[in-house]
Amino acid sequence: EQVVAEFASLRQEHVYFCDDESFTDSDYAARLAEALKQHGVQKKIFAWARSTSVVRKTALFEAWRDVGLDCVFLGFEAVDDAQLANMSKNSSVAANTEAHELLRSMGVAVYAGFMIQADYSADDFERLRAYIANMPPAQVNLTICTPSPGSPDWDRKSNRFSVDPYRFHD
Repeated sequence: EQVVAEFASLRQEHVYFCDDESFTDSDYAARLAEALKQHGVQKKIFAWARSTSVVRKTALFEAWRDVGLDCVFLGFEAVDDAQLANMSKNSSVAANTEAHELLRSMGVAVYAGFMIQADYSADDFERLRAYIANMPPAQVNLTICTPSPGSPDWDRKSNRFSVDPYRFHD
C-alpha cells in the first residue's frame, strides 16, 4: 500500500525501476501490479529484467504492461552461447530472442544491452554488428566490461590490465 501511495503521489509520468531485476520476487511484483491497477495508478515504466524472467513469467510482464510497463532493459550481453556461458549469465541467445519477441508482442519496447570484452577481435565486433543489424527493433547499449577488483571476473581477467584498476571506477 505504501508503494502504491508513493506511485500515485508522483507528478511524473515516467518511473524508472533501477534494480537489475525488479521481478525476482514474482509474487510481490504480481501483487504490486494488481494493487496499482485496482487504484487506477498508470505510469510509463522502464524496468530491467533478465531474459529468462520474461520467458518464465510472461503473465507477470503482461500484468505490468497493463499498468504502464513500456520498456524493458534486457542484458543480452553477447551474441553466442559460449560467450554467455563465459560470463556466467545462465541464459542463452535463444532466451534473449524469445524474451525480445514476447515483449514486442506485448507492445513493450526493448533496450538491449551488450557487453564488450577487452579481448574482442575485429571478427567479434563484426558478429556483434551483424547480430544487432538483424535483430528486431530495439534501443542498443554497448558497455565495456570493466570488472570490479576483487570480483571473480576480475580474478579471471586482471592479468589483461596494465594500469591501476581503480581508475576505471568512480
